[in-house]
Amino acid sequence: MSHPSAARAILTTDARRLLRDRFLLGASAYILVVALALRWLVPWLQAELLAGNRVDITPFVPLGVSYFVVVNASVLTGMVGGFLLLESREERTVKAMLVTPTPLSLALGLLSAVVFLTGALTTLGLSLALGVGVPSTAAAITSALVGAPMGIVMMLILATVASNKVEAFAVMKITGFLGLVPIGAYFLPEPLQFLAGVVPVYWACRIWWTAAAGDPGWAWMVLPGLLVSIAWIVPLLRRFRDAAQR
Repeated sequence: MSHPSAARAILTTDARRLLRDRFLLGASAYILVVALALRWLVPWLQAELLAGNRVDITPFVPLGVSYFVVVNASVLTGMVGGFLLLESREERTVKAMLVTPTPLSLALGLLSAVVFLTGALTTLGLSLALGVGVPSTAAAITSALVGAPMGIVMMLILATVASNKVEAFAVMKITGFLGLVPIGAYFLPEPLQFLAGVVPVYWACRIWWTAAAGDPGWAWMVLPGLLVSIAWIVPLLRRFRDAAQR
């Protein structure tokens, strides 16, 4: 089978798996519904707290929005990709690719590309749905692209560490703290805050906060964000290949 034909077959199989998984479809729909609700709830909460308690939460809105939009988009797409990859492991499809003309790297590359693009588009779609706490278009797009590799990281962790879907849910709970690292780091002073930079999605969130605050000096954060993502993905790919052979 030629590589284009193999690519179509892999994408078709993954699409069928996704469409029959109600949990994954429900999670995708849930995050969109919440985003649309927050479009009205956040301004209402800002006004109520300011009028009733004279508490202005406006400076913290980009923080909350960045977590919901950037972090959740990467976690959701990574979860979807991880479950699809894990199902391929359970069905021995991945192991079969190690001894067939269709290389495992093709399947991993395709799924990683889908997770990356879906994560970036989900971030942008959620930011449009929310419409509050959102930076400039250029910064939002950059943040989406820098944050999307976190989905690949989550996918590989899930598919490598877990042996089945039951274990995958446990792994998700354990690794879920990675998404909270940027939120905790927000309240730390520099340069201590940069310790959180070992988590790829931190840099995407940092771009979001900086741009939303009106600071144009966020462009330099792109490079460390991409380098940290590569530093995670490369060894995880090796670990996954080892796991696939077992």
